Amino acid sequence: MEDDRVFGARTAVLVELSRHGNKPGTLNRILHCFQRNGINLSHVESKLHAFAYDGLCFYFDLEARPDEPRVKQALKEIRYLSSKVEILNPKEVAWFPANLRDLDNCVNAIGGGDEGGLISPDHPGFNDKLYIKRRQEIADLANSFRYGDRHSRVKYTAAETKVWGAVFDKLQDYHLRWACEEYLAVFPELAKEVGFSPSNIPQLGDISEYLKSKTGFQLRPVCGLLSARDFLNALAFRTFCSTQYIRHGANPFYTPEPDVCHELIGHVPLLADPNFADFTQEVGLASLGASDEEI
Repeated sequence: MEDDRVFGARTAVLVELSRHGNKPGTLNRILHCFQRNGINLSHVESKLHAFAYDGLCFYFDLEARPDEPRVKQALKEIRYLSSKVEILNPKEVAWFPANLRDLDNCVNAIGGGDEGGLISPDHPGFNDKLYIKRRQEIADLANSFRYGDRHSRVKYTAAETKVWGAVFDKLQDYHLRWACEEYLAVFPELAKEVGFSPSNIPQLGDISEYLKSKTGFQLRPVCGLLSARDFLNALAFRTFCSTQYIRHGANPFYTPEPDVCHELIGHVPLLADPNFADFTQEVGLASLGASDEEI
């Protein structure tokens, strides 16, 4: 006979007690019905089934299939003790990661890793063969990353650093005028600890170690834009998925997709703030098992 625990067989059962049927020892007798029929319970929950006190509801998760004779016999016995017994339809949810290692399975960029993750013909670098080749080199580093690996260090070119510097300098003035206090409070430490400066593009590994020490967040390299589900799911594990390539130099102040400027100057600083980091993880946790509409 197949092992139910191995194959994940589950049955959810609702048992309602009327006000008059709720007597001392009733739950114990219901549990004995499951025990006599050799059914293991993985979860038991009780609550009033209305705000007014008119009886109790018990929810049981059984490690067995609903069509098994032992389940049918147990429920038959329980019906003598309760006013209602109902097998609940299982809630179907999208697959979601259960641990950090599972993130290896949900960080594929929309459009895949071909052409460095470029996804739109109107991208400034779409027809630039040298830019696409460079994007592919950096994408390969991200695509090969697995949980537990050390972050690859990207050797940015002088031209790439120049683009970074232009964006960095432009935003400094904007930040002083419009950034929130929390952002302004953490940015100087980023400059000191991980090398945020106009002349240096910081490495994801250095930033990741810094964030771990501050809020427990870490960075994970990806080659391009992720689906909303995959991006949010990673946040539940205090993991921020970040690109490593930089926008095309034709226009330093515009990019149709997230790049290293967007990630590191835009998102990363507030992940060093404990309150914002906690809030960010809560958003991620809310996404686990959510429907497409909820996402």
